[in-house]
Amino acid sequence: MSFFLKHLNLKKHFRIVYIIFLIPVLFMYSCNQDCDSEICPPPNSSAFYIRLQNEAGNELLTGPDKRYDTSNLLILARRQNQSNRDTISRVFITFKNKAGNADSIVSTGFSVSKNYAVYFLSLNGSVSDSFYFGYKPSTSECCDLSSYFLDKLNNADVTNVNLPVNYAIKK
Repeated sequence: MSFFLKHLNLKKHFRIVYIIFLIPVLFMYSCNQDCDSEICPPPNSSAFYIRLQNEAGNELLTGPDKRYDTSNLLILARRQNQSNRDTISRVFITFKNKAGNADSIVSTGFSVSKNYAVYFLSLNGSVSDSFYFGYKPSTSECCDLSSYFLDKLNNADVTNVNLPVNYAIKK
């Protein structure tokens, strides 16, 4: 009879141990299942666009106040912990201005990367502006919600400028 009681007692302990190990495994499995069914928002864009304007707000890459040729506009960047500069691919996007006349708005765009410490705007062969970007790593239980932001322009702090953005620079 004592063998039978010992055997029942062992079964009881085995069940407790089994339940203690089974619950975390089921919990971990159910978390993965939730992520499989969750729809994540599209990744945040790292695009940064620049508009060059004079103090009156007129465009400097096109129109009657044009001062700069797009072929002489470059985006340069210095890699983290290095001193040399890379030329960054950029695009030009042309929009019709708000007044709706023939004058247009030209924006220069490029993609920001964590590999670079600072970006530079080069006009007619000389650097005129520097851009420092920050990176906000963020995740939900299942999704990557990380994003970039403009942190400084020419060493001056800039607040609440999340990418993507079309940023006007006065010249």
